[in-house]
Amino acid sequence: MINIKGSKLRNKPVILALFMALWMGSTLFSLDVVLEQYYPHYDPNGNEVFWVGDDTILINFPDGYSSKILLLNIYTKKGKIIKLQPEVHDEKDYYTILAIDQEQQKFIFNYYVGKSPWNRIKNTYYKDAYYEYDVASGTMTELVTNIEAFKDFKKGETYFLDLRYYFKYKYDKNARLTSLVKWDRYTGNEEVVFVQKQKDDIFIYNVYDYDRFRNVLLAKGEIYRSYLVHYDGTTCGEPIETTYTAYSSNRLVWGKYILGFGKISAGPFISSVALWSSTTKQPQEIPDLYTIDDSNKTKVFAVNHRTNQIAVVGFYDRKKFEPGLYIYRVLVDGEINDDRVRYRSGPSTSAEILGMFNKHDKVKVIELSKEKAVIDGQEHYWYKVRLQDGRDVWVYGAYLTIME
Repeated sequence: MINIKGSKLRNKPVILALFMALWMGSTLFSLDVVLEQYYPHYDPNGNEVFWVGDDTILINFPDGYSSKILLLNIYTKKGKIIKLQPEVHDEKDYYTILAIDQEQQKFIFNYYVGKSPWNRIKNTYYKDAYYEYDVASGTMTELVTNIEAFKDFKKGETYFLDLRYYFKYKYDKNARLTSLVKWDRYTGNEEVVFVQKQKDDIFIYNVYDYDRFRNVLLAKGEIYRSYLVHYDGTTCGEPIETTYTAYSSNRLVWGKYILGFGKISAGPFISSVALWSSTTKQPQEIPDLYTIDDSNKTKVFAVNHRTNQIAVVGFYDRKKFEPGLYIYRVLVDGEINDDRVRYRSGPSTSAEILGMFNKHDKVKVIELSKEKAVIDGQEHYWYKVRLQDGRDVWVYGAYLTIME
């Protein structure tokens, strides 16, 4: 393990005035965007970022002589480098992250040694392999079967739900209609989850993100139109068009906000970072944060949908323009909807009771429990919430209303 220098900031909003405005009711999407950690020197020109667990971020240095994969534990501040040495040392090695399962803390990547990953013709490469890595155990296994789904990954048409299942569109040339299909890379079986009804109707072309806690897909349709689509694990609901143009770098936050590029330019191909509402055209800019908006840089954002943390590889402060990895947490407003609601030290009825809410008490909602719980015939997540005195406690979801 290696030590990774990083600074953890106290739980305070990026701008105190913004926090106070939100708290007093003059809301901007009802969001607080809190900077929690910062790691210097990571540059969006050459780094990609992914969550591979609640405590681990994967930073990919995809190509060149400095190429490698770095696993960073954001709580211990320790990291582990995955570097497979090229078989021929005058050639470059390349790494592509293909599929991630955050719950199992596993991921699959392609390792390629050659002159260019885009030119894989005979005699131009020396190694082209697929590996599955287990973060918890630190073990790596080369995959030699059921890998066909990975071979056209760079076309940007495949989105992996986990290590096994993936979405990809299918076009019927005769009917001239497009379907979204869930594929099983082990069996090759396909399951149609959404079908374009008529030629001029909405269709789903690519999936960019999936929030399993809220059952929402972020998808691209015709002419870069962006849609939110309810997905229950079997079929999709009717797509809801958003006001934001679809980019493959976009990610979902709280199942309804889109993390993407803002309206402030800091130079050619450099834009501010913002959160967009699905219904309004005015974004909430994240103060002083910028990143590359080149279409080739598609992995500069990552979101942990359970903890509502976002990781951005970008630049901070327009004057200093400091490159780094920035970790924020996005908090929303919540209101207690019943009288005498207990709040606890953890997400369980066996956790210590710390106090009692009254109806209409206001809180800031931080994160969800890992699984839903059934209490008195109702099934909900537990929520970690922040009280007005700054304490973080847990409340059962049946008694909490997330404010729009």
